[in-house]
Parts: sequence; structure tokens; C-alpha cells
Amino acid sequence: MSWTEDRVLANALQWDGRQAGRFEVYTLNIVDPSNRAGWWLRYGIDAPLEEDEHASLLGAHFREDQPPDRFALKTEFPARAFGTQSDGFHIRVSEAELGSRAAKGGLRSPDDDRSLRWNLQSVHHADPAPLYGKRKHYEDRHPEHKVLMPGPMATAGGVVEAGDERFSLENARSHQLHSWGASRFDRWTFGHATFFRERPEAFVAVFLGEDEDGGQVGGGYYHDTDGLTLSFDEVETVTEDGPGREPGVWTFEAKTRGWRLSGRFSASLQRMLGARHRDPDGSQRYCHHAGVADATLELWKSSWGRRKLHQTLTSRGACHFQQGDRRPYNDVEFFV
Repeated sequence: MSWTEDRVLANALQWDGRQAGRFEVYTLNIVDPSNRAGWWLRYGIDAPLEEDEHASLLGAHFREDQPPDRFALKTEFPARAFGTQSDGFHIRVSEAELGSRAAKGGLRSPDDDRSLRWNLQSVHHADPAPLYGKRKHYEDRHPEHKVLMPGPMATAGGVVEAGDERFSLENARSHQLHSWGASRFDRWTFGHATFFRERPEAFVAVFLGEDEDGGQVGGGYYHDTDGLTLSFDEVETVTEDGPGREPGVWTFEAKTRGWRLSGRFSASLQRMLGARHRDPDGSQRYCHHAGVADATLELWKSSWGRRKLHQTLTSRGACHFQQGDRRPYNDVEFFV
């Protein structure tokens, strides 16, 4: 059995507990249109080249208010605070936990009254999915940054508390990512969309990583409960009469044999928040994350040299959208 068939294998810890110059991260993203809210939960372990290993826990809260309400909190711990279980997927960072069916944890700011606590359960509805179109990109040394989706779609329930607000979740959606490596991409873009107006139970995920030398690695995934599942081999940023990739916007096209997915993820910069990540060599990466974003997509089917529109997909306020870079976006507020 391979990781594409088993969520535990897809989440298996890749760091050997000794090697320096590595990072490994498990993230859970939740979106709940009924509450007009979303959350980004991140459990990590870092083994820098010139510093001691440490674990970290990050939680971000997004609320589609006017003005937008969002904040992020992060705490670092000694490496011994990070742990795994050998008989299944179960990550622990201090008292916070993440597993195949549940997640819990809490963070509090030492400077103000901001706090975030979560106690969630989930039921998965899709098998693990790659975010690179070619399997060799997971097996070869390059790219040094690996990322996949052990839990591409789940129904989430439970409670999230953000400050003095309490959110009861019943039919929220979540997806879980696992990433690791020796160096992050110089730039990356990721979008995950669900709760489509036209196909409420479908989901789309698209990723593109880019290095300074022009190298690109990416892929995409589409799944519909009617039985159509597509894994896209290529992803490219497109600029025909559009913005391509700029802060808060990504226009792309993903391809696989017989199918194309084109569209756009977008979020107001005032609805995004920033988080700084330090690479194992000490260099900085800046992550700009929107937990309540939009997507407009078109799925095309090709036959005998002709394309036919198979499905239009529109999701408002029910997407996660992330842009990473070596520089921070000026109009995005950084919290951690």
C-alpha cells in the first residue's frame, strides 16, 4: 500500500529526529460559510542548520466582517514538545494534537486578550491526493520542498473559540496538508475551493512552487461526489488580459490529458494575514494567507482537438488561498 491509498502513510514523519537543515509541517484549514469564518492551524517541527531544533504551533482566525477580523498567534517550544504515535497518524505539539479524525489546541497572546482554542472532529470524504503532477517529484531529491494532501476534503464539526466569540461548527469543510524538506520554494501559490454554488460537494486544489532559477513544480486536483476525479499534471500562471500572479490574485491554468482547469483565486489584501517562516538556512519566507477567499473556475473537456465547457465553478468566501514569497506584501498585516 502506498501513501496515495493510506492517510497514515501520507502523514508519516519524514524527519529522522537527528538531521539538521530540515522542516516539517502539518496544517489543517477549516472554512465555515454559515459563520462567515475560517481557520488555519499549523503544527510544525524545525531543525535549522545553526540552531537547536524546536516545535511550533500557529493558529489563525478569519472572519468576513467589515472591516475584516483576522489575527494569528504562534508559540515555539523545545523539540521534545513535538511527538508522534507509531500506530496511526497523531501529531502532538505540547498539549495540542492533530490526528486523522480530530484536532485540538489553544494559543493565547502574552501582549493582549487575543486567544484561539479549537476542539474539532472530522469525517474524511476523499483519499490522499498529490499536489505535484509527477510522482518523481516526491521520490527525487528535487524539489527540496514536498507538499501533498493526506486529507483533501473532510466535514468538520466541533467548537472554535476566538477571544470571547464561540463558533459551533456542524457542516464546515476542512482539508489537511503535509509538507517537509530542506528548503522552501522561493515563491509558491496554493488555492483550495469548495462549497461551489454549482456543485456544493465538489472541491478543487491547485499548487505551484517556483524557484529563482525559473524552475516550477505544481499540480492540481478535482473531485466530485458524482464520481469525476482528476489529477492535473501541469499548472501555469497565465497572463492573457489578466493579472497572472500579483498580491491577492492568481490566474492559472491546469492541464491533464483530455481536461483543463482554468480560473482565478482572489482575496482582498485587507482580508489576508502574514506569517514569517524561517528556512533551515536562516533565510526568510513570507506567507500571505487568506482563510476566507473566492474562486471562479472553469473545467473544460477536450476531444478531437476541440474543447467543451464541462462545468463552471463559483465559490464565494469558502476558499483558502496562500501566496508565499521571499518578500512581504506591503498591504498585508503580519501577525507572527
